[in-house]
This record gives sequence, C-alpha cells and structure tokens, in this order.
Amino acid sequence: VRWPSFRATVTLKAVETKSGRVLAESSRDAASADPAADAARAKALKAAATLAAESLAAELYELLERESAVASVPER
Repeated sequence: VRWPSFRATVTLKAVETKSGRVLAESSRDAASADPAADAARAKALKAAATLAAESLAAELYELLERESAVASVPER
C-alpha cells in the first residue's frame, strides 16, 4: 500500500516597508506522506513553513546584531 506523498516549498521575505529593502529571505522544502492526502499536504506545508520561519528569524537576528553593533560604535 502506497501512501500519498507531497512536497511543499515555502518562501518568506522580510521587507522594510519604507525603503522596500529586503532584509532577509528564506526558502525551504519539506515532504510528507500519510494515508490521508489532506494530512500529508498539511504536514509537508507545516514542516516547510517551520523551517523557513526559523531560518528567516535567524537571518533577521544576525542582521539586527550587525546593524546595532555598527550603530553603537562611538563617533570620534
């Protein structure tokens, strides 16, 4: 018996609204199989979204750390 399997790709971008500058971007894939096709689809989408969100959050954190370090350097 073969279970239905699905693959999902989720792409996320964090965009600064004033300038339109892309601050961070992440795209992740995931696959899932389940006896119920709807469940397999949902599991694949949830897994891809979770991976993309975690990656995007890490990228944003690094960006904010870099930018705040630059902003906190005293002027001479």
